[in-house]
Amino acid sequence: MVVKSLQYDCDQAALTLIHYMPEWKPAIKSGKPVSVRYYLEIPFDYRNH
Repeated sequence: MVVKSLQYDCDQAALTLIHYMPEWKPAIKSGKPVSVRYYLEIPFDYRNH
């Protein structure tokens, strides 16, 4: 999910990056996996493009 969009192409690049990341390990609480919300900031440097 894109929380704050820069533009469509950047959104798609960020989603592709996340898709190809290594598999994430779940958070653990009391020895059991739990759901958590995590925000991953992906900066773009577009000044020279």
